[in-house]
Amino acid sequence: MRKRFSRSGFSLIEILIAIVVLTIGIMGVLGAISYGLHSTDASDKMTKAISIERKIMEQAVIDGAFQGSAIKISEPAYVQFNSPPYDFIFSSAAHYTTADYSNYTRRVEYSALTNGELMVPGSTWEMAAPNPRIARIMVTVRYRDRNNAQKSISTFAYDRL
Repeated sequence: MRKRFSRSGFSLIEILIAIVVLTIGIMGVLGAISYGLHSTDASDKMTKAISIERKIMEQAVIDGAFQGSAIKISEPAYVQFNSPPYDFIFSSAAHYTTADYSNYTRRVEYSALTNGELMVPGSTWEMAAPNPRIARIMVTVRYRDRNNAQKSISTFAYDRL
């Protein structure tokens, strides 16, 4: 009588296919983790830029856009975010002076309301007439992302005497 062997177990091809499928799955998970880390880094940098921008905008509105009847001089170029005249905002907060903020620059622009400028008096956009007693304050903060690409955050507000 012949003894029959049961063919339980896996062949070499089945094992190779299982390894390939497992490798593809692991690569997908690693890619998702990498994407998540990059997104977290980008979000952190944008949050820091928004925080800087809001503090500067808040102080610019408090200071008022006008000194007498003359509009303040706008910053001609981008400067370090904690440069005068807004350096005192950040001097008391130690977390704003760390090396993490070394790539952040800002520009503050004051301009009189000109003909054809859009304002939001209520819920609709309307064309505004020229008004030398209303100023538009625009704050822009620039920074570099992980790929060294330049990004910026801008916002504006209206202020009146």
